[in-house]
Amino acid sequence: LPFAVGASARINVAGRDITDRELLALAEMLKVRRPVEEVDLSGNALLTDRALAPFLEQLLDDPVALSLRRLSLSRCVRAAAATTEAVVELLRSVDGLRHLDLSHTQIGARWQLPLCEAAALQPCLEHVNLGDTGLCRSA
Repeated sequence: LPFAVGASARINVAGRDITDRELLALAEMLKVRRPVEEVDLSGNALLTDRALAPFLEQLLDDPVALSLRRLSLSRCVRAAAATTEAVVELLRSVDGLRHLDLSHTQIGARWQLPLCEAAALQPCLEHVNLGDTGLCRSA
């Protein structure tokens, strides 16, 4: 990965079927505190809350929090409440996020309103994809 050697400000592992263990290793690399502009974990169906939540928590610290512009967790189908909670906290703490894609990732009822409220407060957010997350189900 170019990020791992300091050659990029992007973490793009989209569709690589990385495991929780591999994502936790990436989270450790974030402790070096380099700027990260983009995180794309989309299509990694093996990832669970066990790794996603701690990874997202690492994005809350500077300089990552100051530089993050894009986050995609699309099709991380094993993400659950702890991941959504971490995304909500990220939205409440990071001001420069412009693109958020949580499509095809189920969002439990408990976190739907907090997620929408946190997204509404984002001053720079231009694109949000919440398709097939459970937000628009009819009763």
